[in-house]
Amino acid sequence: MKTTKKVIQILLPLVLLLAVLASCGVKEDIPWQKTTAKTSATTAGAEDGTSSSSSANAESTASTTAPLPPPSFDGAEVIIVSVGSRSKLNKLEFYYVDSEESELAKELNEAYSELENRLDTVLCFSEMSYEDALADLSGNDFVGDAIYTKQIYWAPLAINGYIQPLNTEEIRSAGFDVEDPDTVDIYLTGATKELDGENVWAASFSGKYFAQYWMSGLRFNKDIVAAVGYPAETLYQLVRDGQWTWDKLEEICRAVMANTDNDGLGVDSGVVEHIFNAMGIAPTRGTDGKWRAPSLEEVLRGADYALKWAGGAGEISFRLSSLSSSGISSEFERGKMAFAFTSADYLYVYNKVYPEGHGFPVGYLPSPKFTGNDAPAYTSLDINGICIPTENSELRRTAYALGEIAKIVNSAEGAREFMGGILPDEESVEMVMDYIIPGTVFARGSLSIPVNKVASRFRHELFEIHDDIAGGHYDRDTVAQNYVTNVQAEIDKLFGY
Repeated sequence: MKTTKKVIQILLPLVLLLAVLASCGVKEDIPWQKTTAKTSATTAGAEDGTSSSSSANAESTASTTAPLPPPSFDGAEVIIVSVGSRSKLNKLEFYYVDSEESELAKELNEAYSELENRLDTVLCFSEMSYEDALADLSGNDFVGDAIYTKQIYWAPLAINGYIQPLNTEEIRSAGFDVEDPDTVDIYLTGATKELDGENVWAASFSGKYFAQYWMSGLRFNKDIVAAVGYPAETLYQLVRDGQWTWDKLEEICRAVMANTDNDGLGVDSGVVEHIFNAMGIAPTRGTDGKWRAPSLEEVLRGADYALKWAGGAGEISFRLSSLSSSGISSEFERGKMAFAFTSADYLYVYNKVYPEGHGFPVGYLPSPKFTGNDAPAYTSLDINGICIPTENSELRRTAYALGEIAKIVNSAEGAREFMGGILPDEESVEMVMDYIIPGTVFARGSLSIPVNKVASRFRHELFEIHDDIAGGHYDRDTVAQNYVTNVQAEIDKLFGY
């Protein structure tokens, strides 16, 4: 008996030590894992970010839960902070409207004023740099109830636990349902789940006040493509029939170059980034939930395909080192280029600055798909949206206010109406609303600024410097391997792997 007691006395401290060590293991030390384990209305889903059947059960249960009564604001402010670039110091933070003097802006301000009076609150909009916001959030000094920002900023904030999941019962019952298409742009909002496979991290709105400037497609010169046997309606029908492929785009670009003695080229340099997006040459989240860089084989496959577009004797776009981005854009506006990748807000701004238009008819198409794929990969450059800080002390008020704002600004019909005012023809509106937006996926290359910079450097080295005087110092295999290694290193730092 004494021996047994002695053994227990010896082992007990060891057991306690092991328990302490276990509690201090890697999993608990990683903020990302703490965050995702905290709370969610859904459970982990498939690698592509879709939720599992248990998620559907959770949503079904939540939909039967009675909403809470409206909270009392008693004159308190609701502060929404635009973090990072493209923010504006007015109540139009979320929206790309022309100015505060436009009719849309006046209408929106009147709706906000009515909401403030009805809730007895004040909607305060401010802006802050990402660096300042990060410092305040890490020190629990952030003054703001909600954050509006780009994916390249909210993704690191989510990983570090500074913002909270939005698809929780607490937020839903308070009046902000981020899985309801009447409340949010369900396509963009749902795409944010891919970060961890279960949580909505940023809610996006679409309506008559809002131009989706993150959206990217192909504007095209109708006269140039028609001259080589591809009228605009033919291109639109290719999209509808699922036959708008990179092979078809290449075919048209080569025909354009042959028809113009290479004076009018096929497509601008943005083609390289879109090729990589469409081929999936970007970080991915595995079935184990961990993010990883693409393999060297995948990167080389993408590089080989892209080089025939942007380098060498057979190039069918502008040599990337030959013109600046503004110079390339000017070539399209001069009527010398068939296709140019651009975001929709560019067309909006252009039409405001040059109301007479381009001087030739223009259309707008999605990025093409690869032959054999079911659908194009309409990867956005960023998915922007509303986030809620983890340390929000007035969550019920914030969620309710955002739900009420959503009633004003979110409308699929309104978004189609807005697009009709900035895009060149009805078919272009159809392309955006029925193909580009529903097909938008998580921008995997925008996990963080460092990850994005590695990708940008890779494209620069592989597709610009090889044409430069220093091109002999760069080897395709070495550049590709550096990309894979450096992206994985940044991912490991970001997630704490």
